[in-house]
Parts: sequence; C-alpha cells; structure tokens
Amino acid sequence: MRLVLLTLACAQLLPSLALPQGAASAASSLPSPEVSSAPERSIALLRVAESHRVQVRDSHSGLFALGAIGGAIKAGADAQHSEALATTLNEHHAQMAAVMVESLRQAFQAQHLRLDYLPDQFPVPATGKKGDDYSGIQTDKSAILNVWFGALGYETSSEGCTPWVIVHARLLDPVTKGILYEQVFDVGRKALSPKVTFIPLESGARFASYDDMMSHTDAAIESLSGAVSTAGHSIATEVDKVELVKTP
Repeated sequence: MRLVLLTLACAQLLPSLALPQGAASAASSLPSPEVSSAPERSIALLRVAESHRVQVRDSHSGLFALGAIGGAIKAGADAQHSEALATTLNEHHAQMAAVMVESLRQAFQAQHLRLDYLPDQFPVPATGKKGDDYSGIQTDKSAILNVWFGALGYETSSEGCTPWVIVHARLLDPVTKGILYEQVFDVGRKALSPKVTFIPLESGARFASYDDMMSHTDAAIESLSGAVSTAGHSIATEVDKVELVKTP
C-alpha cells in the first residue's frame, strides 16, 4: 500500500518538473557552437575581358615553299578565316571570358582557395613607362590575380584544325602590388619560346579541317571553351603553389 501511495505522489510531482511553455522549442533552436573561422587563402580576380585577337592560323609548310607569293596567300586566307570565326563567335554570343572566370572559380574551390571576382576593377596603362598600373586596385584578399587573353582561335595543320588559346596570368601582392608570379600559357599549339608554358589538348578537340570546324559551330565553340577552361585550371594549379598570406 505504501508503494502505491509513493508512486502516486511522484506522479503528482512530475508536472512541476516540466519545462516552461516554449522552453523546449527554444532549446531546440539554440545556435550550434561556432566553428572557429581559421584564416584562409583568398584571391581577388580582376576583370577578365574578351580576346581582341580572334585568329585562325594555317601552319601548313607547303605555302611557305612558294616564297613571297605563298606568304601573301597564307596571310589573306588567315585574315578571311579569322574574320569568319570572330563573326561566328559574336553571333553565337560565345563568352570566353565567362568560361575563364568559371573555370578559375571551380579550380580554386577544389584547392580550398576562395575566389572573389572584381569585374569593376582592372589595371590601367602605367604613366610614362611600359606596363600596367595596379595602384588603384583595392582589396583585402591574400593576392590579386590578373588574367588576360592573347590570341584565341584555331590552328590548321597537316594534323587537322585544333583550338588554341594564349593566356597571360599575373599574381600580385595586394599591398605592394609586387609581382608574386607571372606566366604565359599556350594551349593547343606548341610554343616556340621556352618562357611560355605549353598545354597540349586531347585529340578529340581537333577537327579534320577549317571547313569541318566551321560547319560544326556548336562543337567548335565547345572545343574552344574547353581549351579556355584547361588554361584556367592550369593557372589555378600554378597559383596554388605560391605561398600566400592568409586572411581572416
């Protein structure tokens, strides 16, 4: 009998131990302990502009054997083909600069590098000397990355018609604007200068001829975009090797 009475007494006390109304939901919504925000490496990418040098180059050796006449023929054909390719890219709104920015973003993300794109910031020509002036660039990131296109297009040879892209990359200290890293990349076409990094493309990116490339517009733009993306990933790989100051 005493056991039954004790049990009933405990049951009567239990409601007084319940949480106040709303306390349960408040407890469940308590913020999780903050994870320590360790400093990370970050890159400020300046505006990437479209290439102003869309080119188709014919490297067939046979034309050069004709001397000046062969050279004139080659130059005329290259100019016509280059203009046709530039028109095609414009008509299809092909944006290689956007491809470059996205490829850099993905590559840096994979390397745990934060990329902030600054489309409104870019260098200006240096006054009184050759080069670029970065003094107006303002950022709190670990480094400044300036990427710009050289020539961009296709090269025809006995092996077919291959996309090729020349890209310049320059990494700078955000405070002193001193150069931390600088390189030129030549994608798809063997560079003649040892100072240029050559990046080969897979044979699948090649067309049988210029006419074959121009008759498959979508595939040609996709192949050229692939070359640009390859350049972006190569730049990110090299930048990742540079020791950068971490930012909070």
